Formats: sequence, C-alpha cells, structure tokens
Amino acid sequence: LAQGRVVGFEALMRWRHPTRGLVPPSVFIPLAEDSGLIVAIGAWALQVACRDAARWPGEMRVAVNVSALQFERSPIEVHVLEALERSGLPAERLEVELNE
Repeated sequence: LAQGRVVGFEALMRWRHPTRGLVPPSVFIPLAEDSGLIVAIGAWALQVACRDAARWPGEMRVAVNVSALQFERSPIEVHVLEALERSGLPAERLEVELNE
C-alpha cells in the first residue's frame, strides 16, 4: 500500500445455500470439520485459488486459509504442490494461512 498498488488478494470461502441464503464460514467450517469434509473442501479451495491467481496479471499473490484440522488430518504439502502444479502458479505467489 505504500506505493498505492494492489499486490495480492485473500481467497475467502462463502456458501450460498438455495433456501438459507448466505451461510457464514463460522457456521459451515465447523460442520465441515466435524463431518470430515474439511480436507476435501480445503483441497478444492487451494485448487480454485491457485487456478484463478495464475490468470492474474503480474506478480499478484493469493492467500488461502487452511483449517488446523485440515493441516493435522491431511498431507497439506501434497495438496499445495498439486494445486501449484495443476495451475502453473509459481509457489512464491501463494500464501497459506493456518487458522486456529
């Protein structure tokens, strides 16, 4: 911001339910963790964020939040490497943030 330019974005997940409207992450993330779906959802989020960021001009970065449970229950490094390989996004343009 010191130079007045955008250098990156944070990928945020939202769920638009057909009847309940917008369901906040504070509701659906714990459900995903309890059901064991957080690993698949997290891997998908990494794939989409990297794919989209690879299309951005210049060296813009993307930050992706990872659940602590996803970090514990899955080989997160494998998911990150797969997302980078499939998208062609250089690793230095991806930030992985660990949520507690």
